[in-house]
Amino acid sequence: MEQSSVSSEVRRRALAVASFLDDAGAGNVVTLDVGGKSAFTDFFVIATANSDGHMRGLVRRCHESLDELDLHPRQSVKRSDESGWTLLDCGDVIIHIMLPAQREFYELEKLWFDADRL
Repeated sequence: MEQSSVSSEVRRRALAVASFLDDAGAGNVVTLDVGGKSAFTDFFVIATANSDGHMRGLVRRCHESLDELDLHPRQSVKRSDESGWTLLDCGDVIIHIMLPAQREFYELEKLWFDADRL
């Protein structure tokens, strides 16, 4: 597969992740194309969970859906119980699920302000 085909496939997968998170009730779902700005990934999908329980449900939904997209977390879920932030590193796509306070505090969209929003 040539490079543009690969990147368009990864883009499709990132948007599919955003879509199933939105369908599962995540708030303010954003997909950022950081491929030309990051050495470690191509896309961030950022979503807000309403509560810890909601976050666990969204993470479970991710695990159920990622295999279908041929995305596989490189390690187990990165989260401490108190952090309010779960990160799933699938290589080309990194998924951030955050509680509202953490989303507001870390402002990942502002950190990657020059990334294209999809």
